[in-house]
Amino acid sequence: MDLLTTTHSDGVARIHLHTGRGNPLSPAALEALETVLAELHSSPPRALLLDAAGSSVFSGGFALPVIGSYGREDLDPFLKRFLRCLDLILTMGCPSVTSVGGHAVAAGFILSLATDLRVVKRGKIKLGLPEVDLGVPLPSGAQALFAARTSLQHALRYSTTGQLFGAEEAWRIGFADVLDEDPDARARTLARDLAAKPGRGASMNRRFLGEAIAERVRAASERWHHAFLDAWMSPEAQAVIQAQAARLSR
Repeated sequence: MDLLTTTHSDGVARIHLHTGRGNPLSPAALEALETVLAELHSSPPRALLLDAAGSSVFSGGFALPVIGSYGREDLDPFLKRFLRCLDLILTMGCPSVTSVGGHAVAAGFILSLATDLRVVKRGKIKLGLPEVDLGVPLPSGAQALFAARTSLQHALRYSTTGQLFGAEEAWRIGFADVLDEDPDARARTLARDLAAKPGRGASMNRRFLGEAIAERVRAASERWHHAFLDAWMSPEAQAVIQAQAARLSR
């Protein structure tokens, strides 16, 4: 089964995630995503669009039934590949948009933060970062990225409490740039409009800020990466992670 599909139209490269129930970010999914993003990075479109092909879940995050059993030596490259995907989006030579048409939590939420703009479904939706409820911190690079898109205090509050929030709060704190009943259609229109901008203005504007944010994310990740691994592999966190992985495997 293909885990994602890429289409090209009107200067927009559109990546559809369809990795399975809940759109989990499995090792295979991240490998496929990294490959596509690297190809686009070397020859950028006029705009990039990321969506979940109409699913009610944009992504529920990492595939815990798969990675929950990972030791440190396997978890380390997996996390680095995820960070590489974020970096490729942040430094892409074109504007980028995510259609958050369904729930986006944990790593799924983090992935949506990498694009310049987010169109979020209006109505009942769950968004946020519940990592602390597994006994682990939010990865430091992700926290730096969340702070860049919202504010330091919002990043601190939601990463530390693990509280999920909805569309209106997403708009209030700056996560959502647009709320819409049909986020996929609105995001396609927005991406086409960005692709149609003349010259390099739009792409250079986003690169000025995108690359600066990428530098912050890299620096935070390098400083705290091993501490995150220590927390993940701690007996307390492993007990919760294994229990959650078992529940998701049923």
